Amino acid sequence: MTQKEVSQYYWLCKEIKLDEERLEELKLEAYNQKSPSLSGMPRGSEVTSKVERYAVEITDLVAIIAAKRLQCIHERNRIERFIADIPDSMTRMIFTLRSIKCLTWRQVAQRMGGPMSEENAKQIFSRYLRSTQGEG
Repeated sequence: MTQKEVSQYYWLCKEIKLDEERLEELKLEAYNQKSPSLSGMPRGSEVTSKVERYAVEITDLVAIIAAKRLQCIHERNRIERFIADIPDSMTRMIFTLRSIKCLTWRQVAQRMGGPMSEENAKQIFSRYLRSTQGEG
C-alpha cells in the first residue's frame, strides 16, 4: 500500500466535512431567500427562482456526500485490513490513529504518549510503508 492509498480515507473525511459545511451554507442561503414574486407571467428563462436553484444544488450536494460516504466505508475497510496485517502493535496504533481516526501527527504523538514525538511517529509510519512497497 502506498502513502497516497493510506491517506485517501483521511483526506476523503476532510473533503466530506467541507461538503457538509457547504451544504449547511446552502440551506441557510435558501432559507433566507425572499418568496418569489407571483405577479405577472414568467419571463422566458427566468422561470426558475433562486430557491429552486438552491434546491437543485442542495439535492446534488446531498447525493455527492452520500457517494463519498460510501467510498469512505470502502476505503476504511481496505485500510483496516492493511493495518490488521501489521505485526507490530505500536505501528498498528500509529496507523490507526493517523489513517482511521484522522488525527494530526501532533495528536498521534500525544495519544501514543511516552517519548513519542511527531517526527518519530512519521518515521515509523513512513518506514513501514517503504518496507511493504516491494511486497505488492
